[in-house]
Amino acid sequence: MIVRRLMVVSVCLVVGAFGCGPNKQPPKAEPPRSGVVHVSAIIDHKDTLVLQGNQLWFKHRYGTAPADVTVNGKPADLGYTASGAEAVDSKKITFSPAMPTDRPFRIEATGAPDAEGQLVVVEEPTAANNYTTVLMLYDPREGARKWDLTIKFDAQ
Repeated sequence: MIVRRLMVVSVCLVVGAFGCGPNKQPPKAEPPRSGVVHVSAIIDHKDTLVLQGNQLWFKHRYGTAPADVTVNGKPADLGYTASGAEAVDSKKITFSPAMPTDRPFRIEATGAPDAEGQLVVVEEPTAANNYTTVLMLYDPREGARKWDLTIKFDAQ
């Protein structure tokens, strides 16, 4: 009889984190430590792309507002009107996998259409900015062009 009680206690201690004792909920899933986000858009002159957690949005600066946007291959409605008012935030678009929101991570972005186009990491993710990444897309050429961005993140 004593042996049975010890066995039950042992099983409960092993299972304890998932249902016995005070911890009845399974542990919260940790966000991925690394991942890739693909963004494709028609960009005319200058725009900013902001990424935080599992959301991204554009801040339209100059030229025509971003168009024909896809995020990880899915069409995205930015909510811009035909007027394309400058310095206006787009709707927020949800993507997966989410970038970390609780620890620093490295960011690498590529995809300017050619040597003239500039893709610059303006703000790197830190605790001070709530792990927000800001990318500037600048195209000095006349007219809009397609950008195919690959944004890689890797938590430290």
